[in-house]
Amino acid sequence: MKINSSTDSIRLDGPSGPKAGKAAPSEKSSADVAISSVATKLNTLETQFSDESGFDAAKVGAIKDAIREGRFAVNAEVVADKLIASAQELIAKKSS
Repeated sequence: MKINSSTDSIRLDGPSGPKAGKAAPSEKSSADVAISSVATKLNTLETQFSDESGFDAAKVGAIKDAIREGRFAVNAEVVADKLIASAQELIAKKSS
């Protein structure tokens, strides 16, 4: 499969060395690509959460700036409470 008009291709199973990675113009190479079920699931989850998350780029930028400037403070109690709530939610889902 060619993506561009270049006659060079990367060899996946060939020798290594200074000339490795380039195939002769008359030489053809092919590779089979398989995506694992885990990768497929991750892609599905990424799509699902990126569509529904309500991502706010401005808020992320403000948090980055606060971290960079040393103004960002972590409230350990809030983090612990949310972690416990999340664990309880996962346990409840698993037992259902």
